[in-house]
Amino acid sequence: MINLYDTVRENIFFNKFISRDMLEEVMIGNIEINVSNAIVIDIHTKKQPQIEVPKYGSWGEDYNVVVIKLWGMLQGDFSLRNREIMTFQKLKINRINGGYSITQTNNDWEVSFQIVGDFLFREISAYIM
Repeated sequence: MINLYDTVRENIFFNKFISRDMLEEVMIGNIEINVSNAIVIDIHTKKQPQIEVPKYGSWGEDYNVVVIKLWGMLQGDFSLRNREIMTFQKLKINRINGGYSITQTNNDWEVSFQIVGDFLFREISAYIM
């Protein structure tokens, strides 16, 4: 299985701030799909980043969740079931036809979709849970 970290196109800030283990267990937050099949997803992680960024403050005091916004091109079907009860889980990612198949599931909920190529990193935000 592939780690989400490996699906993001090379980005200097992303690679300095985010580590592979930060993306082991995540929650998919906001999902946006537009008419041109672009998909933007918010990935929430509760793992501490590799570096401190002054505008976010101190880990554990000012924030303990990092949100990573990723952009991709949707291909094929998109499936979403019981979004309102989704929680932190591992992502199942497989390489397919020049892109990736991404699924996150539990007994009570599921999200599944495919993208063409890699995700592009858009931005990071943080909050305290």
